[in-house]
Amino acid sequence: MSTKSCPVCGSICGEEAKNCPDCNRDFYPPPRPGGSLEKAERAFAAKPNRAEWNATQQKALQERLKRVEQKERELRKRVERLEAVMAEARPVAGSPTFEPEQADEQFELGVEALEAENYADAYKWFGKAAEQGLAEAQNNLGWMVANGHGVKKNEAEAVKWYRLAAEQGDAQAQSNLGVRYANGRGVGKDESEAVKWYRLAAEQGDAQAQSNLGWMYDEGRGVTRDEAEAVKWFRLAAEQGDASAQLNLGWMYANGRGVGKDETEAVKWYGLAAEQGNADAQFNLGASYANGQGVTRNEAEAVKWFRLAAKQGDKQARATLRKMGK
Repeated sequence: MSTKSCPVCGSICGEEAKNCPDCNRDFYPPPRPGGSLEKAERAFAAKPNRAEWNATQQKALQERLKRVEQKERELRKRVERLEAVMAEARPVAGSPTFEPEQADEQFELGVEALEAENYADAYKWFGKAAEQGLAEAQNNLGWMVANGHGVKKNEAEAVKWYRLAAEQGDAQAQSNLGVRYANGRGVGKDESEAVKWYRLAAEQGDAQAQSNLGWMYDEGRGVTRDEAEAVKWFRLAAEQGDASAQLNLGWMYANGRGVGKDETEAVKWYGLAAEQGNADAQFNLGASYANGQGVTRNEAEAVKWFRLAAKQGDKQARATLRKMGK
C-alpha cells in the first residue's frame, strides 16, 4: 500500500479521503442545554441546491414562529392576570410586601428574575410555584438546582423536580429526565429508562428528545438498534430546525444507513446545520468542497467552511487549514 497523504486531513494513511481513518473518526456534536450527547461520525457532503435549501429552512422557521407566537399569547395572558392581581392588592405604606399566591403568577416572577440573571429571586419564585405543583416551575427549578443557580448544585434534587414535572406530562422535563438517566447524573444510569422518557417527550413533539431518541436507536442504547427508526426521529427533529438532528440525518443519508443512500439529500441537511453554526456540519461542507464530493472541487469554498468551523474551536478544521497552507 502506498503512503499517500490524505487530501483533507494530511494524514499519511494510504487511502482515499473517504476512507481515511483520521477523517472518519467519531465526534460528539454539542447538545442544547439539557440535551444528551448525540454521537455521529464525520462525513463528507456538499452545499445543497440553494432554492431547495431555502425552502426547507423557511418551512422550519415558520413552524418555529408558530410555536413562539403561541407561547407569547400564553405569556401575555399570564402577565395580564398578574397585573390585575397586583393592581388590586397594592400594599399601603407600612404594610408587608405583597406576594402573589397563584402558582402561575409566581412562575412569571421567576421568569422575569431569571431573565435579569437574579438567580436568588428566580429560585425563590420557581420554588414557590413548584411546591404548588406547577410543572413548568418544577422543570425550571430542576434546571436551577442542576446548574447551581441561586442554590448549591444538587444533581439528585434536580432529578426529583424533573421527575415531578415529567410525571405531569411536561415534555421538557421528560427530555431532561431522560438525559439524567442516559448519563447517570443524580440517578443510576439506566439507558432503557432514558429511552422511555425521551419517547414520551418526543411523541409530544420535543425536538431535542426526538434527536436524542434517534441517537439511542442508531447506537442501540437502551433499545434494539434500528437505523430506520433512528432516521424517523432524526427527521422529525431536523424538520423542526434542530441542528444536531440535521447533521445526523445528513450523515445517515450520506452513508445509506436506515434510508437509501442519497448524497444530494445528505448535502441539504448538512447545509442547513452548517448555516445554523454547527461546527461539525461546517467541517463536512469544507471537506466536500476539498474532495469534490457532490459538488465541484472548490478550494476557496472549502477554506471558507473550514475557517468557520475552526473559529468555533474545531481542532480538525484548524489542522486541515494548516495542511492546506491557509
